[in-house]
Amino acid sequence: MTDASAHPAPLDWRAALSEGAVACRVSQDGAPPAEWAPTKIDDLWAPIRMHETGGVARGEFVGAYRDFVESGAGAGRHEGEACETIVKFGRAIQFRQAFVVRFTRLDLASRASPP
Repeated sequence: MTDASAHPAPLDWRAALSEGAVACRVSQDGAPPAEWAPTKIDDLWAPIRMHETGGVARGEFVGAYRDFVESGAGAGRHEGEACETIVKFGRAIQFRQAFVVRFTRLDLASRASPP
C-alpha cells in the first residue's frame, strides 16, 4: 500500500491556463520577443514571420504548454516550427520557420492586477 501524499496528483494544465499561471515568451531569429500569460486555449499560439514568403504563420505550442505545466518545473523551453504552405504551378510548397517559447511559472503576487 502506498501513501497518497508521496505522489501528488498531476497538475491540471487547464486550471493553470485559466489562472494565467505561466508566462510565455516567444522569440524567433533575434526579433524582439513577445511575452504574455495566456488564460485561454486560443492564446497558445504566436504569429511567426515566414522569411521566405513574408507571410505570418501560426506557431502553436498547446502540447508544449501542457507538458510544461504537468512537469511541475518552474521554467522550461520549447523549440517549435511554424509552417506555411503555398501552391505554385500546381505543387504545394512548404516553408518552415523556427521559434522558441520559454515558460516561467508566475507566483500569486506577480499575477495580481495593478491598482
